Amino acid sequence: MIAADPNPNPTRSIRIAAAIAERYEAILRSGGHTAGSNDSELALRIGEAQQVYPEIWTHLDEARRALADRDPAALADFDRLRAVEHPAKLGVTDVEIVQHVDYRGRVVAETKTAAFNIQGFHRAVAAVRALERAMPEVDWVGLARAEHQELAAAGSLTGKRNRNLAIGAAAVVILLLLLRAL
Repeated sequence: MIAADPNPNPTRSIRIAAAIAERYEAILRSGGHTAGSNDSELALRIGEAQQVYPEIWTHLDEARRALADRDPAALADFDRLRAVEHPAKLGVTDVEIVQHVDYRGRVVAETKTAAFNIQGFHRAVAAVRALERAMPEVDWVGLARAEHQELAAAGSLTGKRNRNLAIGAAAVVILLLLLRAL
């Protein structure tokens, strides 16, 4: 977890939140929500979701604090979205483990299911857009394009697995670039 910046740059905070939201979306798209007893992929996805999801809102809240002196009407959309978001900021809202036993009572299989916070993800993306609208002087499309060009210059990654790696790498690179700009 990145410590809160005492003098946050709202543009940087919004871009970081957007990059982390892209990573969370990749987690959502990376597979089903059920795993068998020998499948650790779901456990890894749950752990990563629980780590990255709160960070989205941490950076959005940081940007909101930095924009507090702006026109309240410009921040009203964000405030409405934030008011609905669960205070605990859960990336996974429910995990259930069911053990299947044979007639002797021995566990023969185990199924784990997880409910990822898809509605919260959609609120987070909408909150990013709401804060971007509160700063019309910033060329958000240009910033995103520059970030993607910088990633493209680093090398081409193709294929589904590599695409997910590229999204994760993009989030890390964006974070590092933005933190270095301090």
